Amino acid sequence: MDLPELLVLVPVIIGLGGNLGSILGSRITSGLHLGYINFSLQNKTLLLNITAIYILSVLIFSLLGITGSIFSEIFNIGGNISLDIFILISLISGFLITTVMILITIISSYITYKTTIDPDSTVLPIVTSLCDLIGISIFYYVVEIFF
Repeated sequence: MDLPELLVLVPVIIGLGGNLGSILGSRITSGLHLGYINFSLQNKTLLLNITAIYILSVLIFSLLGITGSIFSEIFNIGGNISLDIFILISLISGFLITTVMILITIISSYITYKTTIDPDSTVLPIVTSLCDLIGISIFYYVVEIFF
């Protein structure tokens, strides 16, 4: 598989997964401290935060696919992948990374909060580190599906 144009997506996809995780982690831990978020499927604030992250994810990763394709065309990197495949790879990878990131964020927030460890100091490093590791794996396997 010789697809150098996909390399432009790697750092951005990994970074965006961690950034979205950081946003959600900050909102959840602040909500825990303030008392308006609890860990239940009936908690509307938690569900609205998760929904907002998914909406951001779809918008951002779609835009990433478009800009990645344009960037690879401008700088003549590869050129074997159409715009729609570029967007699909970015969108599917981003959606899967976001789903895993949400689970990691909720689990790490819950564990740190229940064990009286300061979640503000531990959740963000956990989420960003694991999103880097898991994000590149997800991206690799999504590319493998297409090629």
